[in-house]
Amino acid sequence: MAGRTLEGVFKLLLGSGSENKTLGSLVDKASQEIGLEGPLKKLAKLIKDGRNLGAHFDLETEPNKDIAQPVLELTEYLIEYYFVLPSRILAAEEELESKSAEY
Repeated sequence: MAGRTLEGVFKLLLGSGSENKTLGSLVDKASQEIGLEGPLKKLAKLIKDGRNLGAHFDLETEPNKDIAQPVLELTEYLIEYYFVLPSRILAAEEELESKSAEY
């Protein structure tokens, strides 16, 4: 589910033309179009790799809570970065502007 969520995040951020892309190509496109670099790109690739563990049968690796928990937490961080943090920054800016106007 983390992988599907990540797909949805990138499809929302990238807009039209990203509907039928694989998660790997969405990560690459996000790198080019929205500046997904450094730790954020590594984070997206980790989530993608965690998704692959659950999506593809592997005799040697079985998805379990130890794998799922960090993938879910990382997915939450990515969502917060792109959707929650910008609104919090805007609210803080507006608060500072209103306080500055009072003085």
